[in-house]
Amino acid sequence: ALPSYRTIRHELDYSETWKESHDRIEYVYTKRGPVEDWDAWKLNNFRQEMQIWTWFVDFWMEGGLRRRFDHTLIEVNNETLVDEHCNGDLNCKPRTVISYESMKNIATGPVELGKLANAMIDNEGINMIDESTWNCLYHEVMQQGDKYATRFNPYRDLTDGPKRTEKTFNSSELAFMIDECEYLRDKYQEEPWDSDPVAQQLVGYMTQYISEVSAEYAIVITQEAEE
Repeated sequence: ALPSYRTIRHELDYSETWKESHDRIEYVYTKRGPVEDWDAWKLNNFRQEMQIWTWFVDFWMEGGLRRRFDHTLIEVNNETLVDEHCNGDLNCKPRTVISYESMKNIATGPVELGKLANAMIDNEGINMIDESTWNCLYHEVMQQGDKYATRFNPYRDLTDGPKRTEKTFNSSELAFMIDECEYLRDKYQEEPWDSDPVAQQLVGYMTQYISEVSAEYAIVITQEAEE
């Protein structure tokens, strides 16, 4: 996700307003930024971005509790601070957890789509199509979607910019990813979260991420030792 985020920022010329971003729409999904810019950005921002990601998960799982990026709670007058919008404007308790990777995987995608659809059913202002069509819709989009998409990630490979595989993470960064995922896995598999179905969905995804990143870490650290 981080390489994609940085690519979008590059294509939008690092815009800071809605109008600036809108004016650059035609450049989205056209060309990745230089690898040197990616490496320089990681040096100063990688750890904070990973902590923001973990903070984001904690924020929603805990119903809007405010934390610092080091995971410590924010207190005001000896009371834990809850985001003001979670005290009436919004229900900040997640209904389900889905993962992008599982959604994209043909074998698991229909189940992920079902979880998403069921979370949206009966929401005001959302008209759902019949459940009997969900599976067909998923496979049609996944198999034929490229025919209808005007811009998508592979278009970037047709330009003279770097390929997706050129923007990588070193062993230290991968180790930090593992640490953050382990923090979430360990926290939400313990009481009182161990009886929460949504929390256990999250634990499953974190376990999967830890396994995948650990495998990449083993490859990278071997490569670094040989350099």
